[in-house]
Amino acid sequence: MPIAGITDNIRAAGIQLHTPKEQTDTVSPEEHQHINNLLEKHSAVFSGIGLLKNEEVHFHIDLSVPPVMAPYHAIPLSYQGKLSAHLQELRKADKFEDVKPQEQSPWVSNVVITEKKQFGQIRMNIDMQQANRALGRTKRHVDTIKEIHHKLTGATRFSETDMSHGYHQISLAEES
Repeated sequence: MPIAGITDNIRAAGIQLHTPKEQTDTVSPEEHQHINNLLEKHSAVFSGIGLLKNEEVHFHIDLSVPPVMAPYHAIPLSYQGKLSAHLQELRKADKFEDVKPQEQSPWVSNVVITEKKQFGQIRMNIDMQQANRALGRTKRHVDTIKEIHHKLTGATRFSETDMSHGYHQISLAEES
């Protein structure tokens, strides 16, 4: 059931996770215990910010679109500490590169902070409205609800992927 190609990429990377949210009639107590043991034994795999292996995103950039330096928008004081901690976490996980002061980019976009459902957590978004004008669109079929429903016919077990750091779990190609 590919949803915007994400599950295809996960499958291509050899990842196959089946983690029930709760014990069901189709999972025996022994199987449930085995799953818990595996999760505990390999806890490093199931924590932190993962990375889809052997896949890179390639953006097609239209160089005829003039770069835009968005005017600075201050981050509200109530979010500055949380943003600093979030950036430190991403830096520690090697999820972005700092731009050196002498390396100026012709493209500058603002950070927009939104609150997550989890109390006290934030989501750091980048306002890419101007930059998106320079990106070529990738033509990809996105399944309709009807198509997804058809593909799920007969399925008895489902898993859930936590995409809390979704964009940080896919590598960006150097030229992009």
